[in-house]
Amino acid sequence: MASETIIDLTNVQVFIKKHLVLSNVSIQINKGEFVFLVGKNGSGKSSFLKTLYGELKLEHGEGNVAGFNLKELKRKKVPFLRREIGIVFQDFQLLTDRSVNDNLKFVMKATGWKEKRKMEEAIQELLTKVGLGTKGFKFPHELSGGEQQRVAIARALVNDPDIILADEPTGNLDPETSNEIMKLLFSIAQNGKAVLMATHDYELMAKFPGRKLSFEKGTIDPGIAKVEVPNEKNASQSID
Repeated sequence: MASETIIDLTNVQVFIKKHLVLSNVSIQINKGEFVFLVGKNGSGKSSFLKTLYGELKLEHGEGNVAGFNLKELKRKKVPFLRREIGIVFQDFQLLTDRSVNDNLKFVMKATGWKEKRKMEEAIQELLTKVGLGTKGFKFPHELSGGEQQRVAIARALVNDPDIILADEPTGNLDPETSNEIMKLLFSIAQNGKAVLMATHDYELMAKFPGRKLSFEKGTIDPGIAKVEVPNEKNASQSID
């Protein structure tokens, strides 16, 4: 069975206002791929991610993300694109005055969920999936950094998106916790999602081999066209 392309960019140029950040970007990413975004600060990784989720308008080149034509995407349609994309940040960005359950419920209501029972069932399922099945009543300050990042990943999965964008998701975590978060992200890719992760952690990349997009000299080296995600057994062995 052929892999399904979920991100397809051809001759894309990325601008911030009138400043050219990236040029000649042609990349295809399939469902089920785990892709590292690597490069120095200021090399365009964040601008690239912002283009994928519609924060930066695509003016030059052709881009299709989760079935949306980025060049023709109207501002009012951006929220629909973002329902197909889950975003995980380095600093978690949780609402500190709400419980874990209410953090997830906030996103659900904002993206059109209505039925209370369905929301509660989905929240419990998501928290169980990320290993926090008994922590829904807790507030962010009562959780460890790794647990907060797991909540952020659960939040990114609320609408069962095809794409997960993770911007330095292990940047504020210790090595052991980083490994656990990586296992979780890899399991998400194994379930058919495309996971793109910006990182500076080359040790993690050595333990979890995947396709690498290298940001350098104002463009992106697309790396190997297809890379299989290691299975859970192999990933575990690479950590030990």
